Amino acid sequence: MWGSSASPAHDALLPSQPPDLPVHHVLGNHCLDLPKAAVLARLRAPAAGRYTVPLAPGWRLVGLDTTEMSGHSQEGPESAAAKEAAAFLAARPLSDDHPQMSPWNGGVGAGQLAWLQDELAAAAAAGDRVVVAGHHQAGPGAAARRSHAAWNHDAIYAALENSPARLYLAGHDHEGGYAAAGGVHWLTLEAICEAPPGSNAYAVLHFYGDRVVVEGVGAAVSRELAL
Repeated sequence: MWGSSASPAHDALLPSQPPDLPVHHVLGNHCLDLPKAAVLARLRAPAAGRYTVPLAPGWRLVGLDTTEMSGHSQEGPESAAAKEAAAFLAARPLSDDHPQMSPWNGGVGAGQLAWLQDELAAAAAAGDRVVVAGHHQAGPGAAARRSHAAWNHDAIYAALENSPARLYLAGHDHEGGYAAAGGVHWLTLEAICEAPPGSNAYAVLHFYGDRVVVEGVGAAVSRELAL
C-alpha cells in the first residue's frame, strides 16, 4: 500500500487523478525514482504494470511495462525478474551492436511478451484493432534513436508485426520520431521538457475507420496515419 512504501514527500510528487476520468498510464524510467509499487498504486494501475482496456468501438489499448526488464527494475537480486534482466544484459552488453542496452532503457520479460501475444490473438479473434503503448520505442528506423529503444525491441516488433496492432505509442526519446513498418505506425511523441519556454507538447488522437489523426499541440507534430 502507498502508506507503507512511500513518504508524504513522495506522495506530493505524484499527480492526482480525477475519479471519473479514465486515465491509463505506462511506466517510464524516471517513474522508478520512486518505489515502483507505490507509483502503480497511486496511478491506479495494475500491479503487473500492464493491461488491456477498451479504447473505442473496434479498438483496444494495450499498455506495456517496458521497465520490467532493466538495470533499475527495483526487484531483489534473487527475484526472477532481476535474474532475467541480468542474463539478458550479460548476453548483450552495451556496445555498438547493442546501443539500446543502457541501464536507463528497459524491456519486457518473457512472461509479459507471451501475455502480449495472447492479447493480440484475442483482439484478432474479436476483429478488434489495437493501440499499444510503451515508454520505450520498439519500431525501426526513424521511430527513435537506437540508443533510446527498448532492450528487446526486436522481440516486441516481431510480436506486433502483421498483427491487429496498428499503432505503437512511445515516449523516452525526447526528440520524437516516426516510422511505418510491418503494418504498424511506430510513433514517439515529442517531450514537453524539450518544448520552447512558454510552449507545450502533447497530442490528441482521433480514430476513424480509415485513419488515425494525431493532433499535435505546441512542439508535438501533427500527423495523419492511414490504416
